Amino acid sequence: MKPQNDKRPSRIVRSCTAALLVAFALVFAHVLMLISSKAEITLCKPETLFLFLSSAICFGALSFILPRFIAKLTTAALLILIALASCIQICFFGVFQTFSTLGVILSGTDALTDFPQIVSGTINKNKLFLLASLVPLLLALVLAIADAHRIKKNRKFQKEKLLKLKKAKKSQKRQIENSFKEARLSFKHIAICFGLVIITKLFIAVLVCGTSADTNSLYAVLTEKKPVDATVLNLGALHAYALDGERMLLKERRTAEEIVLTRLNKLLDSGREQESAQKAQENQQEEFAPSKEEEPQTKYNVLNIDFDKLLADDADDVTHQMDAYFKSRKPDAKNEYTGLFEGKNLIYITAESFASFAADPEITPTLYRMIHEGFYFTNFYTPYWEVSTTDGEYVNCVGLIPKSGTYSLKDAVKNYLPFTLGNQFRKLGYKTMAFHNYLGSYYDRNITHPHLGYQFVSMGDGYRKTDKWPDSDLEMMQETIKDYIDEDKFHVYYMTISGHLPYNFWANAMAIKNKDLVENLPYEDEAVKAFFACNIELDRALAFLLEELNKRGKAEDTVIVLAADHYPYGLELAQHRMLMKSHVDVTFELYRNSLILFNPSQEPCQVDKICSNMDIVPTLSNLFGLEYDSRLLMGHDIFSDTPPFVVLKSANVITDKLKYRSDTNTAVTLDGQSVSDEEAAKVRKQLQDEVRYSALMLDKDYYRRVLPPEDSAE
Repeated sequence: MKPQNDKRPSRIVRSCTAALLVAFALVFAHVLMLISSKAEITLCKPETLFLFLSSAICFGALSFILPRFIAKLTTAALLILIALASCIQICFFGVFQTFSTLGVILSGTDALTDFPQIVSGTINKNKLFLLASLVPLLLALVLAIADAHRIKKNRKFQKEKLLKLKKAKKSQKRQIENSFKEARLSFKHIAICFGLVIITKLFIAVLVCGTSADTNSLYAVLTEKKPVDATVLNLGALHAYALDGERMLLKERRTAEEIVLTRLNKLLDSGREQESAQKAQENQQEEFAPSKEEEPQTKYNVLNIDFDKLLADDADDVTHQMDAYFKSRKPDAKNEYTGLFEGKNLIYITAESFASFAADPEITPTLYRMIHEGFYFTNFYTPYWEVSTTDGEYVNCVGLIPKSGTYSLKDAVKNYLPFTLGNQFRKLGYKTMAFHNYLGSYYDRNITHPHLGYQFVSMGDGYRKTDKWPDSDLEMMQETIKDYIDEDKFHVYYMTISGHLPYNFWANAMAIKNKDLVENLPYEDEAVKAFFACNIELDRALAFLLEELNKRGKAEDTVIVLAADHYPYGLELAQHRMLMKSHVDVTFELYRNSLILFNPSQEPCQVDKICSNMDIVPTLSNLFGLEYDSRLLMGHDIFSDTPPFVVLKSANVITDKLKYRSDTNTAVTLDGQSVSDEEAAKVRKQLQDEVRYSALMLDKDYYRRVLPPEDSAE
């Protein structure tokens, strides 16, 4: 009897089916994520699709080796992971308008679970995308059911034949029994599969990932810590999480991708790029070196740090690179505003989701007055970082760029932070307190803010607890002002919450409270009216502060500073454009904002210099005559002659000369003219340095090295 070899299940068919399913799932999930986040489709590069194909082929080879049942389970598990990663990114982006890293998800789930009404609204808004993400799983299920039906039918057919072959030879029966079993693997098959994996990976590494010469290639994404949006858009949700996981496990060690790609890159012609980067660094250091003529007349905000001595010690190479970098940075020069507010009190407010258009002469007159009658900053930007408010506070309070993929403010608790305003003013004998009208455990503020130099008071821990969401900024200031107003010298920090999303009249207590005051506004959009209603509460809080300071005779001796943590991403882009009365681009102008720097005794002063939240700590340090080293902060004193350098979301940059876009590696002048490659390279080099050394300062506790606590009170 002839064996039924023509009906034997084929490993090749199974593995090809698994590979096609995975490839389809990766592409489909990525497209859903792009559409749901309204990302530019042009950012989806062909290299990304080749990466997906590479992973699918590798999985197909693995599926060929595995037993049929285990291969099916593995395929199902991978499809579930792809769908889950995509759904998490869709929901995270829906809430925070940025993608997430694995570290943020693992260590900060309360950022989502504490606000069920916001999460449920996001899920409802994106329900079609979330349901659509199940399509590859449903397709796999249909194929699995069809395959199971075919196997069952084949088994039944073979059993019937066996019953008819009672007198058949054992070999004939064995052939029939084996006819629905897969052929055994041979060493040749295994070798071919591993060879296919190696060839596929090398193909991606050499022909798709590119080299270090292209700062926006997959090579750069896999070997450098790129912004999370760039990583996710280039690698897809699952690959981005996998890379995050690899980096978390390896910590400071290099990943497999870095090792392989770097070695391959050395075989290719990368000399020109290295030479260009070295030249850019030399130009940068030469530019920052003060001239001999300038030194006697100009005084700088620096401390006595012997970098030459540090460079000569036995620290590791990376630490010495940091020493050389900070030694080469040009410090901020002291100026006519140095010490202007020396000896005065400071109330510093990080205002939740504050935006310039929230200040209206009729709706929010106190905000409007303080913006225009104090120092009026016409080109101030509020960058948006990966971890929303806590990264915004890190920038506002520490003056460094947050590290990607983690909670920088929480990580900084292990570090010495001499230049935070709380620590600086406390050293001078001021009473320093921080207040927040939400749970202190959220973002671990009950741990981070005392380390910033404050006696911290939050909801349920020194401040009354309420189920109202969000809480009232006015009521917070009414209840807490007694804790410091009678002190001779005080510095107070507030983190407000009344401006928090969602902007509607059913889930936002502040919007509901002030609804009657915004009903006659000339806007049809409920979200816009609700946003103004929320900011009326902040306006009332500031009016109360000014009134109480006047009553106590402390208004002229107190400076009030207010900056947002981030732009109000709870509003749609179309709403931003309507309120800002211009065609706002999502790369730069979406982040244009206002900074309040107000003291009643100070004459109004318009400041046109481009600046951002990163510049607040050095600017206030200079205004209050504090001792600090401007080389060790990434921001700059706004009133100094240091050229502006504003880093925005996704590592885009604005200077006084150009706008640099990181995802396309292009730069144009402020009026849209082309920029020379040399100028763009200089900006890119400065950007890379500031991002890298900000992260290293966090990782290596660098302040403790250059300013040991034993030499200055911690």
